[in-house]
Amino acid sequence: MPSRSLLLCSSAPSKETKRQPTLCWLCWICTAKNWLLLIEAVTSAGPVDGKRRKELKELFKGCRAGLVFVTAFNTRRTMQSFLSQIAWESEVWIAEDPDHMIHFNGERFLGPYPDVLPS
Repeated sequence: MPSRSLLLCSSAPSKETKRQPTLCWLCWICTAKNWLLLIEAVTSAGPVDGKRRKELKELFKGCRAGLVFVTAFNTRRTMQSFLSQIAWESEVWIAEDPDHMIHFNGERFLGPYPDVLPS
């Protein structure tokens, strides 16, 4: 499947904790399906929750590809501490079990939803 990827990292101080969280996104473009997978690594910033999903949707509103939201964790134990925060209609990938993904409800597995398809 033709694809491209881009790793984006940034550090910004958290207003609440004044810490410097490092956010890493991997933007993976699936040209065959016209999808943009926004993969956010969980460090101190947390998972793609409902608020973050809305922020990313707004940030990429001019995108001509369908958006797929993925939260990446190192371990299942790490995921467990964030489980209640993960957004519906998103995916989870865990590094210690890399051949599998966890789908959080919705009408499809691994694909953009109507609210994030290009218009």
